[in-house]
Amino acid sequence: MLEGSYYAVIVVNDTEEELTTHVDFSVTSPPVAGDIDSDGKVTIKDLGLLRKSINQCSGNKRYNERADLDESGCVNHRDIQLWFEIYHQQRHWKNWLIWFFRQWFVQ
Repeated sequence: MLEGSYYAVIVVNDTEEELTTHVDFSVTSPPVAGDIDSDGKVTIKDLGLLRKSINQCSGNKRYNERADLDESGCVNHRDIQLWFEIYHQQRHWKNWLIWFFRQWFVQ
């Protein structure tokens, strides 16, 4: 199902009377770890946003909750380390996928 706002119509019938109700709901994707700008990808742009929040803690004006990857309440060197781990895992996966398709589908 795609992200967005939806509604459902529910009809209940007990053979004597029929009740209908309208229910609104929305579907969202879970956040991607390391994706600080919320664009669905972990990119160098996210690292820039993380760096702007370095040494900032919850309650500070420049604190960015999405940059606090270890959820310690402060953005510090550990968050940068975690971001690089996530970024490199993502890049490794993409490189493996490219290799796989070249091996099996490109001649």
